[in-house]
Amino acid sequence: MKFSIKTKLILLTTAMILAVVGIMGVFFLIRERNLVRSNIVDKSEVQVNRLASAASNSWFSPDRDIFFIEMMQTYSRIPSLLYLFILDGNGKIVTQTRSQSVAKISPELLQKNYLTSFPSPLKNQQDKYTKDSSPLVLDWKVGNEEILDFYLPIFHPVRKNERIALIRLGMSTLEIEEKTRESTITILSITVLLLLIGIALGFIQGWYFSNPIQKLAHHAKTLGSGDFSVRIDLKRSDELGGLANAFNGMASSLEDGEKMKMEKARIDEQIGLAKEIQEGLNPRQLYNKEGLQIKGYTKAAKGVGGDYFDFIDVDESRVAVLVSDVSGKDIPASLIMIMIRTVFITLLKTNIPLTSAMIVRSVNAIMSSDFAIDKFATMLFMIIDRKTGELFFTNAGHNPVLIYRAELGRCTHISLDGLPIGVDGDSEYNMGRTFLKPGDITVLYSDGVTEAWNEKKEEYQKRRIIKDLKDYHEMDAKQINDKIIENVWQFVNGAPQHDDTTLVVVKKT
Repeated sequence: MKFSIKTKLILLTTAMILAVVGIMGVFFLIRERNLVRSNIVDKSEVQVNRLASAASNSWFSPDRDIFFIEMMQTYSRIPSLLYLFILDGNGKIVTQTRSQSVAKISPELLQKNYLTSFPSPLKNQQDKYTKDSSPLVLDWKVGNEEILDFYLPIFHPVRKNERIALIRLGMSTLEIEEKTRESTITILSITVLLLLIGIALGFIQGWYFSNPIQKLAHHAKTLGSGDFSVRIDLKRSDELGGLANAFNGMASSLEDGEKMKMEKARIDEQIGLAKEIQEGLNPRQLYNKEGLQIKGYTKAAKGVGGDYFDFIDVDESRVAVLVSDVSGKDIPASLIMIMIRTVFITLLKTNIPLTSAMIVRSVNAIMSSDFAIDKFATMLFMIIDRKTGELFFTNAGHNPVLIYRAELGRCTHISLDGLPIGVDGDSEYNMGRTFLKPGDITVLYSDGVTEAWNEKKEEYQKRRIIKDLKDYHEMDAKQINDKIIENVWQFVNGAPQHDDTTLVVVKKT
């Protein structure tokens, strides 16, 4: 069945009012019920605590029985009270009171609920009653009536942690049901009134809005056919008039949007080309010379990025390995990465004998004057002697050196302090030294590996890299690198990444 706009507005307005009133009604009914129940529980807890205190002080008094009789007579006048028991440490009833409203509950049923819901109250729940003085509250029903069952131990008046008896108090919840019924009648009355108002408003809205909406729909169809010259002449100062003006502006904007779409496609193509160029700056092949294998991997989080790795022969026996992570993403970070690469390669090609600390210090001094205020880069640089296995390294705020020791069958990491590149042009850097034996594996990585997260925002973490090294340590550097990266992306499972991902594996063979 096809409805007019006017009819649809009437139905929509009515449905919205019904939905809003219904949700509000349910909310207030639940809220009212919870408030009444909370009030009963709070009052009952106060009564139980007072009883426990009074019973404790009178337990060893010669007038205890008289006190208990007077106390039971007083509490039996409470309208919502169903029963009140005081039991000794063996569960034997010392004194009790029962109102007429609980006459329908047999003693056997009370005892049954008592035994099944809270057996041996002075022996069980010991930790709770040693540390918590709040009553234990249990719910059970007799027919349609809910009973709130309160339990609280009575402690020795002198030896405070010694339980000597138990108070059990039952409160009826009929007051809750009565309040809920009253609230339901009120809500239904309001609902009927608002429904009538909604129908009247629907008729008014149908008359006031239907004609302009029909005109908007007709012109929208014309615009959808590709005629961007269409305009709507609607002289109104309300939202529909604003919609008509927005509609007229949309026609001219569509042409501009088409031009922007073509421009974006051109920029995306250029970024794709920049990505290919950037990836080409990193070594792609396995380095395998005279007892040393090196394999790297990098992937930008957003087209182009700021991660960079490289390994270059320094002389006949030594090779330099570098990993750097520029703060930020996209094109600015990639430009700084290229600047670092240019300085790094230029320094290595000089004939001056250089140490790892001198290289990092020189890169920092040159780059500090060129960095933007909010840009810096971490760097881990090492020089390895392929023949002797001697490894010198310097760390500029990057992750520690992670080494798998084949003889020990476990991983160690070596930390070395140093400020990131670009923070302080005069910063000094230290140099660490260690040795790699055949089978040892060194892993250099950016935060994008350890902080790669899945859909649950769980991170990959360094412990998984350590496990991967233990599992794949017998493979060559390329296979180890491939396996770790494969495990990272399986863990991520398609979740979008927030950081560039770089991993370099160095293995002494």
